[in-house]
Amino acid sequence: MSRRLELILKLTERCNIACTYCYYFENEQKSALTRPPYLTDEVARQFVHRVHETIREGHHQNVRIIMHGGEPMMYGKARFAALCTDLQREFLDSVQLCMQTNAMLVDDEWVSIFERHKVAVGVSIDGPPSVHDANRVDKKGRATSNRVEAGIRRLVQAATEGRISPPGALIVVQPDTSPTDILRYVTTELSITQMDFLLPDATWDSGRDTAWLGPYLVELFKAWLAGNQEEVSVRILKSTMSLLTGGASFLGGFGPIQANALTVLSDGAINGDDFLRPCGDEFLELDTSVFSASFARACMLNRFRLETVGATQIPSACNDCPYCKTCCGGQMTHRFSRERLFDNPSVYCQGLRTFYDEVCATLLNSGVAIEQIASVLLANREDEGVDHQAREEGTLRTAREFQIHV
Repeated sequence: MSRRLELILKLTERCNIACTYCYYFENEQKSALTRPPYLTDEVARQFVHRVHETIREGHHQNVRIIMHGGEPMMYGKARFAALCTDLQREFLDSVQLCMQTNAMLVDDEWVSIFERHKVAVGVSIDGPPSVHDANRVDKKGRATSNRVEAGIRRLVQAATEGRISPPGALIVVQPDTSPTDILRYVTTELSITQMDFLLPDATWDSGRDTAWLGPYLVELFKAWLAGNQEEVSVRILKSTMSLLTGGASFLGGFGPIQANALTVLSDGAINGDDFLRPCGDEFLELDTSVFSASFARACMLNRFRLETVGATQIPSACNDCPYCKTCCGGQMTHRFSRERLFDNPSVYCQGLRTFYDEVCATLLNSGVAIEQIASVLLANREDEGVDHQAREEGTLRTAREFQIHV
């Protein structure tokens, strides 16, 4: 039995803005536009049945449902509230409801719905207007930051009053921007203290320059440390520190443990984790739906699909890297190419190495025992079928750089 299942529910397959980097509507296949614009009533009823089934039969203890889109608020208040009521009817303590939104439609009624159903809200905002409006524009190409900020302020006020949980921010990292300014803006101007910085969708076939990422993450890390990191949570930073000291990741798909996640589309089709869509729909499609399979069976099919294409294996090129077990080749999407599928290191490999080096040095300077970090790095020696000598030499080089004696 898996402790938690994560379900990304596509309430809408349409959006009220047109982000230039959108993986869902701006990809080559544009399959979202071929499906119903909104989750159908029939699919909604069957989805509720499948959620209750997987808990009742003991396949999963908890189900985390992320209401997604497009823009999920376009689904409508009445239908959304009714769906929440149905989902929570039998298993209130086992069903966690979340929404990822651009916040432009947030008003007092929506806040009351979130309060009533204990919906955790994440908002997509990339930084101050000069950054946010460069890519997150509406259908007419107009800036959206003012409308997004208004929605965020309503959410933050409701959280301050104890009505809802504090909203989080999802920030898509952009080159040629200042992470220090973005962090300051989100925490100081918007009063958001829980966030993540999301690496842009890129595969080996994208042909994008990624050399900028290392300095960006290092600057972000230093800015976070210089502030009040006890109160401000940045998942990619906390996850990296945890992994390098032998702990767990707080970010799905980052580190050795992959999230147990499925996506349910508006027509009821069950796919794998939505973050793989930039690689192509064929890597998510399971040829099943909420009408033909339980979530337990869909999870099994998804694991088999990922194993078949090598997505769950650490890339062979990573075997001699001291961060092999920390990074695991990077997130699946960033490892993909049509030629080698997922048997590539991350397109962000160079930047991640720079970032991990900085975190290691900081951990040592803060008093973390040398032996603790060394044991995490040297755990890579235990794997079978790898070039142990090359990996050990790489580990020892890293250890010497940080004066770790192994």
